[in-house]
This record gives sequence, C-alpha cells and structure tokens, in this order.
Amino acid sequence: MNEAHSPVLEICAKAEERIREAQRLLLDPRPATLDQVVAELAEVIGALRAIAAERPTGTELRGALHRIRAMTRLLAKQIEYASNLNMGFVQLRLAHGYTRQGLPFVHNGARNSVEA
Repeated sequence: MNEAHSPVLEICAKAEERIREAQRLLLDPRPATLDQVVAELAEVIGALRAIAAERPTGTELRGALHRIRAMTRLLAKQIEYASNLNMGFVQLRLAHGYTRQGLPFVHNGARNSVEA
C-alpha cells in the first residue's frame, strides 16, 4: 500500500485538523467554547485509538504522530491558560477585592476570610 495515501495517514491529518480547530477555539476561552474543544479532542482521541489498534508502521506515519504530539503539547498549555483564565473570572465574581498579598478577599457571611 502506498504510505502517502494510507487511511491511517488520512486519520492523522484529520486529527491534526481537529487539534488546530481546538487551538483556534481556545483563543476565546469561554465556557461554551471549552465544551466545543472537549468535543474536538474526543474526536482526536477516538482517531488515535483507531490508529493504535491497527499498530501501523512507516516513516510518514511516525512524522505525523510526532507532529500530533508536538501540537498536543502546545494545546495542553493553551488549555491550562484557558482553565486559569476561567478560574480567575470565577474568583473575581465571588471575591470582594484583594488582600495586600494579592489573594482574593472572599466574604463568608458573618466573617471575612482569605481563600487561596
């Protein structure tokens, strides 16, 4: 079989497209957008599991999998940033300012406390 046209390489190309779409979506990391990212990544996981089940080999495949690995490393950093950003908005919404140490000041009904 010609490796350049193998179904496995097509699956890798589609996985790369979905990862790029997830990266694009994370440029605007709202909760609804994060749900779309989860859906995209679920498709990528399914595709990679299908590839793993076949245990294919080849230099082009190896290159495609290395690209996917590099893309997902960057994507992990984007996901971490998006998660931190959303948690920051939650803290801002629940907090009543900040302490001198820069921690959110949260009002707990009868008494005030500082939560990290």
